[in-house]
Amino acid sequence: MKLEDLKGFDWYNEPENVIFNGGFMTIIPKSETDFWQSKGHDFAKDNGHFFYKTTSSGFTMVAHWSFADAGNFKQCGVMLRKDCENWFKVSLMCQNAANPEIGHCLSAGGNADWAVVPLLKAPTALWYKIVRQGNDCLCFYSADGVYFVKLRQFYLEGRNIQAGVYICNPGKDNFQAVLENISFI
Repeated sequence: MKLEDLKGFDWYNEPENVIFNGGFMTIIPKSETDFWQSKGHDFAKDNGHFFYKTTSSGFTMVAHWSFADAGNFKQCGVMLRKDCENWFKVSLMCQNAANPEIGHCLSAGGNADWAVVPLLKAPTALWYKIVRQGNDCLCFYSADGVYFVKLRQFYLEGRNIQAGVYICNPGKDNFQAVLENISFI
C-alpha cells in the first residue's frame, strides 16, 4: 500500500497515533472508543476511528489487518456508514482471545444488532471484503486472503455511503493494529 493509494480518504474521529511505515499503517486507537447504538437501552457510542472514502456507486472493497491481541472486544475491521445511526461494521470482536469470534453489526435507525461466527483459533491477521450493488451489500472474511467466507447479506440505504476501515478499543488496555492494505475495485 502506497501513501498515494490513500488519496481521497478522510478520518472520522482521527486517532492521535498513526504511523505510516514500509507501506503499512499502524494505528493505536484511543481507549474507551467504539461504534454502538441502542436506542432501547439509551446508549450511543460514536467515537471509534474510521478511515473512509465516500462513494455513490457500487464497489468491492478489500482490507487486510494484522494484530497481536484481540481480546476485550478490541476491533479492527471494515465499516460502511451513512450516519451515526445507520452503519455496518465487521471485525474480530471477542470477549477474550481464547474464544475468538468474527462479529458483525448492523445499526438501522439507531438500533444495532450483533451476530458472531466462532473461529477455531485466534488469528493474527484477517481480510475483509464488502461488495455493494445499489443498496444491497455482501460481507465476507478470510484467514488467508484467498478463500473468502460469506458472513452476511444486508441492506444499507443511501446514495453517498462512507466505506473504509475502522478501529476501536472499548477497554482501557493497550491495542494496536496494522492496516496492510485497502483497495476498491
